[in-house]
Amino acid sequence: MIDCMKVLGINLQQNLSFESHVTALLKQCSQRIYLLRMLRSQGLPADNMNTVFVALVISQILYALPAWGVFYRLVSVAKSTRFLSVYSNMVLLTVLLLLMSY
Repeated sequence: MIDCMKVLGINLQQNLSFESHVTALLKQCSQRIYLLRMLRSQGLPADNMNTVFVALVISQILYALPAWGVFYRLVSVAKSTRFLSVYSNMVLLTVLLLLMSY
């Protein structure tokens, strides 16, 4: 039996917990934030950094949020909080609050 299946970019689990989706999403965001750090070290201006951040990170978090945000559980909130403690960025905190409001 299949435990997790990717449908239109969303990891859909049999029990609808979306824990694997949140884990994969946070991993992908971490990798993209690392890319942003590399771009900053190469001299990318701050206004362009914000544009790239929204395009690479925020867009991933907001993608299909109405579909999986409803099922966002406390386990996922704890993972997101750990992620935010490593990458303390006000934009990510705003997105976390958005997720918890669904």
